[in-house]
Amino acid sequence: MIRRADLDYRTPAGYVDDFFAYVYDADNLPDLGNYRDVPVTIEADSDFVLRKIDGMGTVLAAAPGTVRAGQFLLKDANGGRVSESERYAQIGPGIDTTAIVPERTYPRQGAIRFDLLNVQKQLYFTPGPPFLTVPAAQFIFTGVKRYAGSEKQSTYKYRLLPYSYTIRFFIDWDVYAYIAGVPAGRSPAQQFYIPVNDLDFELWGLVDEGAPIGAGPPASHAKLQLYDSARRQRFSNPVLVDYFAYNSPLSVGNAIAPPILYPVGSQIKFDLYSMMFTTEPAFPLEREWTFFGAQRVPIGNGRG
Repeated sequence: MIRRADLDYRTPAGYVDDFFAYVYDADNLPDLGNYRDVPVTIEADSDFVLRKIDGMGTVLAAAPGTVRAGQFLLKDANGGRVSESERYAQIGPGIDTTAIVPERTYPRQGAIRFDLLNVQKQLYFTPGPPFLTVPAAQFIFTGVKRYAGSEKQSTYKYRLLPYSYTIRFFIDWDVYAYIAGVPAGRSPAQQFYIPVNDLDFELWGLVDEGAPIGAGPPASHAKLQLYDSARRQRFSNPVLVDYFAYNSPLSVGNAIAPPILYPVGSQIKFDLYSMMFTTEPAFPLEREWTFFGAQRVPIGNGRG
């Protein structure tokens, strides 16, 4: 399991960092095409510091070393090439993650731009009639929103005590809403709440305790939208669970850094969008998720 020290880094003096990811949904991009200067617009409230990219294998043809291989090229904040050549798409344990070292800053109201060569989207599909499909193609640009200001200090001295909140639930609704048996759009999200009791809680990550994930289509059984204690979304669009869960075989470095603080009395709120079909043998799917991190234990109260 992760250590708190693994989440520590220095924010420049005079700034505050909040965990965030920009998610580019490629569901509507036609396959076999090439696309230049694809933009992901940075919101107006803050600059964005990019630290890693996931999902290349869900959007591009994953055939390294062949003419069919999909390729990806990241641009800097001025639109210049970050590397001399495109990166080939791959998918597998840990190889679908690209670390951005050194990190790159994109100013507010600017854009993360990139080139895509040979799009071939990942599809999830029903195992039997009526043979419906749903695309599951997205790039996840993970980093922090950086605000001008001073880090708000705790009003008390504390030590960290490892702690987790676990929730068990069923994904028992179809990815599509139907009218007269015909898909009429994606099903709406279902909302979940975990009350934070007793002490302030730092969220470091999510572990999916259910059946193995990432074993092939359908892999991500849902998309996730996570909120902080002020009900601010932590993803620009819902993210495939396989690219956020800390124990996912498809992605690495899925810690929440800096951690998200949930004060006592608040709630860990998240929305789930089903990626499952009612015709799947595993439907409805039971999951057990553990939101792990640490409680802030006031020094001197005798706990821990």
